[in-house]
This record gives sequence, structure tokens and C-alpha cells, in this order.
Amino acid sequence: MDGGSGDGDDDAVRVNDDGTITISVERMEVERIYPAIHNDRVFLFIKDEDGLLNCYEVRDEGLKGKIRDNPVHDSIVRILQQIISNETV
Repeated sequence: MDGGSGDGDDDAVRVNDDGTITISVERMEVERIYPAIHNDRVFLFIKDEDGLLNCYEVRDEGLKGKIRDNPVHDSIVRILQQIISNETV
């Protein structure tokens, strides 16, 4: 499954047919997670409050699967919050 944010109407981050990822930083909301899924790789892009772009590659297979199942901001935030609360217990 290749795709951008999964929202359908949001193309701030897109995976193109040729495998490149196109990022329109000016269209990104601050502190919103924009996933890009391509060739079994999952990337999370986030624009911070200073307007800087941050990129993280997800390597954990279980986490990648959960993100692929529902690649939208709110779902990813819930998944990450669950991981954080499990590690702090």
C-alpha cells in the first residue's frame, strides 16, 4: 500500500508513482503527523512550531502495521500515546 496522509483530501505529503515523496511544507499544519507509506517503509513527517520539517522512519514491524491499517493523524497519535504510557508504567 503506497500513500500519503490517508486523509484523501490532504496532499501536503504525497508518494508519487515514480516512488518520490513530494512535501509541500507551506501546506502542512504545525505539529500534525503526515505519514508516507512506500515500498514497505513508513515515514512520519512533522512540521514544528519553528516551521522546520522533521522526518522519522518507523522500523518496528508491529508499529508499521498499525500505521498502515489507519494512516491518519489522530490514529497515529493514539498509537504513539499507547506506546509512551506502556513504557512509563
